[in-house]
Amino acid sequence: MKLEAAPIVADDGIPTFTEAQCTAFCKANNLALVVRGRQLVDEGFLNYPKEALTIVSAVAYLDNFRNYAAAVTFQGLN
Repeated sequence: MKLEAAPIVADDGIPTFTEAQCTAFCKANNLALVVRGRQLVDEGFLNYPKEALTIVSAVAYLDNFRNYAAAVTFQGLN
């Protein structure tokens, strides 16, 4: 896998990527989507940029957050 630039690492140690980095990574590696976890998002999922899908599978993470959980299924992909 190729990544042209280093990710931005937040204070919590979780790397994040710019929209341009994600788009370039998917193009360079012939990917349509990167599915990732480990970043808390309130609604349980975040699809931004369009090539990145962040999924959280724990409701009320660590009993400290009021987040939702989400699951993903893919159908009709070759």
